[in-house]
Amino acid sequence: MWGPTGSISDGILRDYDGEWLLERMECPALFLAGEFDEARPGTNQPFAKRVKRSEFRRIPGAAHATQYDAEEA
Repeated sequence: MWGPTGSISDGILRDYDGEWLLERMECPALFLAGEFDEARPGTNQPFAKRVKRSEFRRIPGAAHATQYDAEEA
């Protein structure tokens, strides 16, 4: 749906933007971002602030696979 790789967006979702839905979310949400994640903490945190019942956590020393990069965190 996105494309053949994470860096090539030529699938059917290439023009999708659901950002406007953030304010409408009513369920609790946890936003996680590794310190060196491709979805940077500085990008993720503003999204989390737009969701009413959310928390944001930055995982120090981790990249995109936080469950392997920082197991204890």
